[in-house]
Amino acid sequence: MKQVTISILILLAATGDQLHAQTGTFCATPSAAPDILQTIPQSEFKSSSDTYVVRVFIYIMRRSDGSGGQTPQAVNNALNILTGDFEQHGICLSFLGTEEIYDDGLYDDASSFSDLDVNGKFDHLQSYSHSNAVDIYLYANDKLNFGVASGIPGTAFAIGGVLEGSNLVNSSALSHEFGHCLGLYHTFLGLCEALGTCDELVDGTNCETCGDFV
Repeated sequence: MKQVTISILILLAATGDQLHAQTGTFCATPSAAPDILQTIPQSEFKSSSDTYVVRVFIYIMRRSDGSGGQTPQAVNNALNILTGDFEQHGICLSFLGTEEIYDDGLYDDASSFSDLDVNGKFDHLQSYSHSNAVDIYLYANDKLNFGVASGIPGTAFAIGGVLEGSNLVNSSALSHEFGHCLGLYHTFLGLCEALGTCDELVDGTNCETCGDFV
């Protein structure tokens, strides 16, 4: 395996495009969960003026012979999308580096992204994970056709494929899954998805008591 380490702090700039952001048709992240936000003390909520740094590590999935997968330009574009979409929220990314994973099995079999031990990482990718960063697994344009986070919150997500002509790795779907890792639920169903009740209304009149409470 080839590893490239980059020690730079990436500040966020520009805004990303939208791809089914309100319908979540590309998103395979399960969001059925108890009302976890209601258990967080108000003292833990931070001011919008606070600034945060989140460490990320990017893996590029390739075949054992090194073929397939995303191009270096696509990886750079993905990073630019992430940094741009989170700037306005005071969230900066510390890019720890990239690694190319050469493995036919992992490249072709991407049907299950479980986290049975609930440690924030994907079970079948445990050997390719960092305890001090959000791990991002970028699959080829002909793989997955969805994005999925290890949990809400979580410390890993995978994304790849093309949906309705859009390369998901180079779309706002990337930021959607990263948002799940940071604890964001789907606005349209949010914390009550398991019960099928208390959906957030489009006009936002019940946004403080339903959906994702935002």
